Amino acid sequence: AATRLSASFYPEQVAHFEETFFAALDGLHDRVEAAVDAFRYDNDGWKCFRAITGEYDRFLTFTSYLLGHLNGLGGEVDLAPKFKEFLQSGNWLAKYIIGLDKTLEKIWNKYGEWKSFEEFNGTGELVLLLAATDGVHLTADGLSIY
Repeated sequence: AATRLSASFYPEQVAHFEETFFAALDGLHDRVEAAVDAFRYDNDGWKCFRAITGEYDRFLTFTSYLLGHLNGLGGEVDLAPKFKEFLQSGNWLAKYIIGLDKTLEKIWNKYGEWKSFEEFNGTGELVLLLAATDGVHLTADGLSIY
C-alpha cells in the first residue's frame, strides 16, 4: 500500500524498485538450492523450511514494492521495461508474480477496511507454494521435504 500510495510523489522511483527486484532475484535459485543441500547434510527440516520460505518471502516483498509502485502509476508495466521483459520471458517465477499482483490487488481493494491479519494470508500462501516447488511442504502433521 505504501509504494502504491507514494508512487505519484516520485514516479522515477520505479527504476530503483526494478533494480531491487533484480537484486533479489539474483542468486535466489542458488540460495534456495544451498538450503536444500544443507538439509541433505544436517537433516534439519525446520531450518531448511525457514531458509527457503525466508528467501521467497524476501523476493516477493521486493517484488511487491515494484508492483505497488507500478499500480500506483496506473498499472503500466512498460514503465519498468526490464521487469516487463522478465515477465514475458517464460521464467517459471512469472506466474507467481502475476499471482502476487492479483493477491495484492484483492488486499488493496479492501484498503481502509482491513479487520485482521488474515486478510493478508494470500501472500504467505504464495511463499508456501514457491517452497513446494522445491519439495518443501508444510502439512497438517508437520513438515515434508523430498
